Amino acid sequence: MVAIPLIQGAVELVSSAAFQTLAARERCLQTYQRLRTAHVDRHSARRSALAVLEDITIDTPHGPYKLDSCRSLSMLLDLLYGACFVIISYLVGPRVSEILHLQADCVQPLLAPGSDAPSNLATIVGSIYKAESYHGRRHQWIAPPPAIHAVTVLEALSGPHRVRSGRADLWQRPRVRHFGIDEWLPDSLMALRVSDTSSANARVNRFVKWLRLPRYKGRYWRFSSHQGRKTFARFVALRDRTALYALAQHLGHRDVHQTDQAYVGTDYQLNGEIETAVLDQSVSAWEQMLSARTLGGRMGTEIVARRPRFRGARLKQEIRAYARMLAETGLTLGVCEWGYCVYREELSACHGSATAPDPVRREPSRRLRSRGGPGAPLSTHRSFAAIAARHHDAPDARAPVARR
Repeated sequence: MVAIPLIQGAVELVSSAAFQTLAARERCLQTYQRLRTAHVDRHSARRSALAVLEDITIDTPHGPYKLDSCRSLSMLLDLLYGACFVIISYLVGPRVSEILHLQADCVQPLLAPGSDAPSNLATIVGSIYKAESYHGRRHQWIAPPPAIHAVTVLEALSGPHRVRSGRADLWQRPRVRHFGIDEWLPDSLMALRVSDTSSANARVNRFVKWLRLPRYKGRYWRFSSHQGRKTFARFVALRDRTALYALAQHLGHRDVHQTDQAYVGTDYQLNGEIETAVLDQSVSAWEQMLSARTLGGRMGTEIVARRPRFRGARLKQEIRAYARMLAETGLTLGVCEWGYCVYREELSACHGSATAPDPVRREPSRRLRSRGGPGAPLSTHRSFAAIAARHHDAPDARAPVARR
């Protein structure tokens, strides 16, 4: 209930406000540097640099954010740090120490197996900080596009600090929580250090407070920096437990039992929420297919020919009830980049899991070649027709579709 709005809020803030905020900071710093080069004293140059922010407004998920002071700019920069931490932690799953020790240029393409050519996936490269035998060992995490974008924003955020310190660490900040422009100035005297776990926790909770997340059981949920890693592991494993070995390798665990016992566990409530979300997505997709005028592909032609005709004042309710019946009886819709495929594990050509097609092997040509797999003409289509015929509440379940 709180993790999803937290991740959504972080992604929205980084997507909408990062570029404008960084541009405003750069404008302020350039003004300061120009005046200092002209031998203007430090105090006057700082005041003039802050004056250029008065007419700048930043778009955020909470609406326009006015940069009316140096504190407002620094607070927004601090919120971006917190949002980037949330995205990397919840969508990639490294340990806190591993996130805080990331360095510039850590995003690298994943090489295809047995080849030097890059694949379509990107990785975040860092080091493991756990146990003596693994401490400092190079490691890479598969990262989705929002996490890659968050690292890019971090590199831009930490640019002035890295120039001043000569180090490549992305999480260099002053020890004192000081909401001002001073830490970013090129002649700042504030000492820089790599953030620790306590400062990461404080930064995440400041971001949570700004987001105004919903309460959990009547109370505000207090976030810790380790919750993102455990939430990531549970969502991945409970969605598809066949990926447990790959998850252990991704998380940097030496033994898969550690992943299973300490991270995944048996969370029946979360498992139920995931199954409900998958069912709702499938129902929504079936609604679109049952109400569309035309559908592409051989399976689309078959569905259009065999679907019932819905009429009357309760048209939407009838379509939704029929769509839920199809989803509950096992006709899963796999969501692909080019549309939907009616998926059955035992007949799939892409060798997917019990719940979804394989994300790497799925492609339109494979579906056309499959024998009854996703998008194929026989077994899945007969299943659709048989289920439709057994649905007693559907109007005209066996009637042909009238041509328009």
